[in-house]
Amino acid sequence: MRTSTENMLIMMIIAILLYLCSEIKSRQRYYKHSKEGFNIIIKSNLDLIIEDIYRYTRSKKEIPSNLEDLCKDRPPKERNFYKNNILTDIWGTPYRYEVEGKKIKITSAGRDKIFGTKDDVVKGITVKIKSFKSDKK
Repeated sequence: MRTSTENMLIMMIIAILLYLCSEIKSRQRYYKHSKEGFNIIIKSNLDLIIEDIYRYTRSKKEIPSNLEDLCKDRPPKERNFYKNNILTDIWGTPYRYEVEGKKIKITSAGRDKIFGTKDDVVKGITVKIKSFKSDKK
C-alpha cells in the first residue's frame, strides 16, 4: 500500500513528464521547418525515451522488450499521449528499437520516413542492470 508521500511523489513525476511533453510539442511548432530544429526535437524525444528506459530497467530489473513496455504502467490518457507523441517521430513514424544484449539503439527514420538513409537520427546506450537481491544467507 502506498503512503500519501509516495502518491504525491508519483503525481509530481507525472506532472513533470506532462510538462516535458508539452515543452516538446511547443518546440515542435517552433522548429517545424528547419533541419536543425528537426534534429533538436528528435534528440529531445530520444533523451526522454532513454530516461524512461533507465527508469524502467531500475524498477523492473530488465530491459524493455519494446518501446510500448514504457507505456504499460501509465494511466490511459498519458499512455495514449506518450505513444502518439513521444514514441513516434515528428513525421509520424514509430522509432525503431533494437536490443542486443545490454546495448540499445533507437532510430528515427528521418524526414524521408525510410530507415537506413542519411537523414536518420540514431541514439545508442548500454544499460547496466543492478540486482538488489541480497547475497547474504
